[in-house]
Amino acid sequence: MTKEKISSNEINISYPFSPPIASTNLPDNIVKRLLDFCNNVWSKEIHSGEKNEELEYGKQLVGRNYSEIDIRKILDQSGATLGIAQIAAHFLNSTHILLDARQPILPQDIKFVGAWANLTLPNYDYNPIHMHPDCLLTTVGYLEVPDWEKMRQASNLTGKVIKSHLKDGQPGSLVILPDITATHSPFIPHAINVIPEVGKYYMFPGNTKHCVYPYPEGYGYRKSFVVNISLSNDGFRKTNIPKFCKNTAFGYVN
Repeated sequence: MTKEKISSNEINISYPFSPPIASTNLPDNIVKRLLDFCNNVWSKEIHSGEKNEELEYGKQLVGRNYSEIDIRKILDQSGATLGIAQIAAHFLNSTHILLDARQPILPQDIKFVGAWANLTLPNYDYNPIHMHPDCLLTTVGYLEVPDWEKMRQASNLTGKVIKSHLKDGQPGSLVILPDITATHSPFIPHAINVIPEVGKYYMFPGNTKHCVYPYPEGYGYRKSFVVNISLSNDGFRKTNIPKFCKNTAFGYVN
């Protein structure tokens, strides 16, 4: 595992089953600005029952969320764009994607190819197993999450197992899946179960399969955001990514 501090936040990179997964904490002021922006949009959508067509992003996505809105402008305005670019550059420099270590990937080499926020409602919304084949890296951050501890306590009091029928995770969790099936191996995890926490931010290759489980009502909302990342032409020239991959729309590595 490698560790680095960027903007006073430690970045951890682990290889639970390879590919690498990075995790860090977002600054509180960034989380607040993103959440305030999203809440303003979502409160109007819930009140009116109509989606904000100018920001609507869900038509491009799989899964079932109440609302998915474009957040690229607020990322720029809040300063999150630079911070995310720094994390992505560190991620790529810390893994074995570079051809020449003397030419590190810089934040200005990072290109955003999609950014949206999700409002996930209880007892209904989820994301099926999927990946993001139109980017080099995908990321997810958390702005608001249900009260997991209260949920667990309620489960213990009622004797009901809330996560019944959920083989790899618990309600509301992000499950990251390896490319290989390791059901019978004690050395390779079958899946990585990520319990969302406000301010936590994760980054992993875009072709890594993942999914999100639904969660029960009565414990709050799940609000997250996603940023898909690729490289500029100058950035690609610094890597050993095969030429045929560079010629695709977003530099997808398969």
